[in-house]
Amino acid sequence: MSHALFQKFSSESRPDLSARRIAALREELARRKVDGLLLPRADIFQGEYIPASENRLNWLTAFTGSAGFAIVLKSRAALFVDGRYTVQARQEIDRKAIKVVPLAEKNPDEWLRENARAKARIGYDPALFTARGLKRFELAAASAGFDLVALDGDPFAPIWEGRPAAPATPVVDHPLSHAGEDAADKIARLQARIAGDKAGALVVSECPSLNWLFNIRAGDVPHLPILRAFALVPREGKPTLFVDPARLEPALATRLAALCDIVTPRVAPGDGRSELIAMLEALAREGTRIRLDEDTAASHFAAVIEKGGG
Repeated sequence: MSHALFQKFSSESRPDLSARRIAALREELARRKVDGLLLPRADIFQGEYIPASENRLNWLTAFTGSAGFAIVLKSRAALFVDGRYTVQARQEIDRKAIKVVPLAEKNPDEWLRENARAKARIGYDPALFTARGLKRFELAAASAGFDLVALDGDPFAPIWEGRPAAPATPVVDHPLSHAGEDAADKIARLQARIAGDKAGALVVSECPSLNWLFNIRAGDVPHLPILRAFALVPREGKPTLFVDPARLEPALATRLAALCDIVTPRVAPGDGRSELIAMLEALAREGTRIRLDEDTAASHFAAVIEKGGG
């Protein structure tokens, strides 16, 4: 289970490695035939807190703040931060390799309009953007004449040496005395809402919502007692929870077995996205209407559903 972590004010980042890492990223982007990359501080679950294995922004720039956005082009790189982090970012990063841009002065889409050449191919990882979050860059691309390119896979995977392992903390029961409502009743209420929306299924992609729905807890990220996982809830029948059953405490495993189907993630990074995508593709081929939350669901899932005919 999770344990208390106090904030540390000493940096463990390596700004002296940023120039080398940015060069490696540019080589990888060139291999993928794109001219730049949009990089939010995010993971596929779009939560405020992310594990070390997903903190690409910190690894690349050495910035340790909890919110930020980077754009890497062929000859320049910029880090966008809000007013909380303007001074901190300038102290932490290699300013010869990266320029700090306060959001009060310029938004990333505005900077991109000014700095991306016409017909440039600007890549992004669709696992790290929501449909709503991507929209402003789509508008910028349309007005400035560059192209947004959804990358196939994580461009950091081949260049991030010594990348921390994805978290796999024990998953424990959140008892009814604390939860206040049985998970089966929550699922029934949710399925009634799905039916009312005339949808066939719902992707639960926001981790706090998933932990609330199944009355479970874990310690996958600092400061928040949650399991990082996905669920697929059909209009009728058992939901599917994508989690390694070896992580479940025995009594919880028994309870969940009666409540939902457990699908073991078998492909790295072990969060179940590959298995979820396979199920979404199958449902899409049947023309199923599948509901996503545009503020928390990765745009990748929407693309999979639409491509499959769902």
